[in-house]
Amino acid sequence: FSADPNVRITVVGTLVGNVLWWVCTAGGDQTAIQRFMATGSPQAARRSFLINTCSGACVSVMLMMIGFSLLGYFQAFPERLPAGQTLETAADRLFPYYISFAFPSGVAGLILSALFAAAMSSIDSGVNSITAVVLTDYVDRYRERPLAERTRMLLAKWMAVSIGLIVVLLSAYVIKHVPGNYVGMAQRITNLMISPLFVLFFIAIFVPFGTSFGAICGALASSAAAVTVAYWEPIIETLGVRPEFLKTISFQWIQPCALTSGIVLGSVVSWFDSLLVRECRTRAP
Repeated sequence: FSADPNVRITVVGTLVGNVLWWVCTAGGDQTAIQRFMATGSPQAARRSFLINTCSGACVSVMLMMIGFSLLGYFQAFPERLPAGQTLETAADRLFPYYISFAFPSGVAGLILSALFAAAMSSIDSGVNSITAVVLTDYVDRYRERPLAERTRMLLAKWMAVSIGLIVVLLSAYVIKHVPGNYVGMAQRITNLMISPLFVLFFIAIFVPFGTSFGAICGALASSAAAVTVAYWEPIIETLGVRPEFLKTISFQWIQPCALTSGIVLGSVVSWFDSLLVRECRTRAP
């Protein structure tokens, strides 16, 4: 129950980090926003969010049960651990190892198929969202003439293929340089920009005096805070400093730090920016 950021996993960090992650994902993630906008009314959007939340809770409970089952299995049969490995050192490899050596051949194939299907369903949603954003916010906005439908579809397909290849190459050659296990890696990579995106939506919707300049400053501050917390150890090692009071920062504090800094700085800058605009309008002839 400690709130010490030096501790890797705490109950406080889990609750705060996951609640804020869920709020930021539902309110700023491109895939989530597209799903909400595809509904017919705000009531339908609320129902879809409720169903999604309940489904996510069920999946989380099932995954938790799988994790505890694996832990109990290898605690009861420590001799079946990979050679020279312990529960702590082999944590990320226990599930695939168990599938490979403890499951019958047919069942192992079904599990692997499900894993690949889950990965593909996540990748294609992200690729589709990125393609839609680039086409709508950049290609269509800055072209004098709109693209023909056939040309637009062809461009979208090539963009999807290119983005997919980039994602695969990055996952193959860059992921190994990110510190932490799978949970920490996911927070440091795929969830790194969740809070900065939500800051843009927050200032636009919930800050009455919000301005574009303030929203951009808030998003930049949130991004800087997220990167600093996520890669604190490599940063201080590169700078050659080693503070005694903050040797490490848990990945669980990425969202709280990024969200707080982005909202505070974005709101303050928006307030001063709105005052400046109002003063300029007052003095204008």
